[in-house]
Amino acid sequence: MRELIIERKEILLGTNVTIKVIEPDLERAIEAIKSAFNEIRRIEDIMSEFRDDSEVSILNHTKFIKNPSKDLVYVLRKSEEYFEISDGAFDIMASTKPRPRMTIKNDEIRVNCSSKINISLGGIAKGYAVDKAIEVLQGLGIRRALIDAGGDIRVLDGKSDKHLWTIGIRDPTRKESFTTVIKLFDKSVATSGTYGKTKIIDPRTGELIKDPVSATVIADKAIDADTLSTLSIISPEIGLRIVKRLGFEAFIIYQSGKILKTPGFKEYEV
Repeated sequence: MRELIIERKEILLGTNVTIKVIEPDLERAIEAIKSAFNEIRRIEDIMSEFRDDSEVSILNHTKFIKNPSKDLVYVLRKSEEYFEISDGAFDIMASTKPRPRMTIKNDEIRVNCSSKINISLGGIAKGYAVDKAIEVLQGLGIRRALIDAGGDIRVLDGKSDKHLWTIGIRDPTRKESFTTVIKLFDKSVATSGTYGKTKIIDPRTGELIKDPVSATVIADKAIDADTLSTLSIISPEIGLRIVKRLGFEAFIIYQSGKILKTPGFKEYEV
């Protein structure tokens, strides 16, 4: 059967989300895309700090939540791991000083703090939502797909030169140009930057990041690519160290035009 390319876009997670499926069965593709978007909505309902009834908002308000979702437990634990290994350069409680201790259990989450807290999962939840949506597609028998949530991308399949997914890495100084182009299969890539209206704050100092301009990370899962691309903007040195330790790849562009790459990044470039 001839393969069809079915694509749908929605605004979720505060950004444009695109799901593209390559599949000969049109009905299966349409239902799979619908289910994947529903999964992203489910994650947004749990982790949005802008919805009063989300688990994150409840936790921020009460500093305690009973029987949290497995999703929130996983993302909070992952966030705390990155906080530890980055020496505080990645911090979901950056605006809460001094930083309180958070106890994360499967049946409850508690933040020990006498002042108001502000947990923000903006630097990690989007990647997690992409991963969960990919799991939905896989569970419904989809073998080839791409999900792009505002630059947090994960692809399925593409294990031949004919089917590799080609992705352009935007030049932060010229909107219509690409700094480089990469080819991926069964991987994730995310780019964070300080260009345009995007502002990234160093949680350790509270100051805006002015240099570098952009950071791109290739990882197995979008949650890691998302987190590490943000971390590599805040501290390229720490970001690169962790990227290398985990066996991922990174590409960082400084305001001066200087470029840093991990040795293996070139293997993905066209």
